[in-house]
Amino acid sequence: AYDGEGNPTAAAISFAAKFGLTEADLRIDQTPKGARVQVEITTGGASTVDLLPDIVKALVTEMPLPKAMRWGVGEVRFLRPIRWLVALADDAVLPLEIGEVKAGRRSRGHRFLADREFELADASLDGYLRACREHDLILDGTTVDDEGNVQSPGERYSYLKKRLEEMLSAHGNVLFDAELLLKVTNMVEHPTCLEGGFEERFLELPEVVVSSVLKEYQKYF
Repeated sequence: AYDGEGNPTAAAISFAAKFGLTEADLRIDQTPKGARVQVEITTGGASTVDLLPDIVKALVTEMPLPKAMRWGVGEVRFLRPIRWLVALADDAVLPLEIGEVKAGRRSRGHRFLADREFELADASLDGYLRACREHDLILDGTTVDDEGNVQSPGERYSYLKKRLEEMLSAHGNVLFDAELLLKVTNMVEHPTCLEGGFEERFLELPEVVVSSVLKEYQKYF
């Protein structure tokens, strides 16, 4: 940043200019990595409504996705096409747009059980949970650790685990697949357990063939 005579170099002048400052505003501070040229900037606060749109957009667009798709004419990629957005702060709609979809206050219920729109008056969590449940959507909240072990079971997870254990125990043994349960929990919006069967002649196939089809493709227990 400085030459042998202590004069600021082009690098120092450019660094200051990047922040709208001059070399006179530069200071040298000692850091764990040695002396560093720094600037100190004080900025005023901003409203939550102004800050949130960029934060929310970054959360969606920068989410690591193993299999993302692009649709329409834009460049946005996501797990599935984004059909609508709800983004509220208190009772205000955030000025948020992702792709060609603008945020509003209207969402939709379960696509088979309650396929209709509903409107949210504000950003109240209790109000959101209540509106979702009235439209056959059960929010979960299951949390896992870095190894994929469940730390805090949510409502969908707990319901499925209890019903599966009840149904499987009727056959004398509970073969519990924790990985599949977590996957199914995150796939459904309103869980229901149904018991079915298939012709025993299919058990003549190698076990790995039967189990992989049931688990990987059908998501059956």
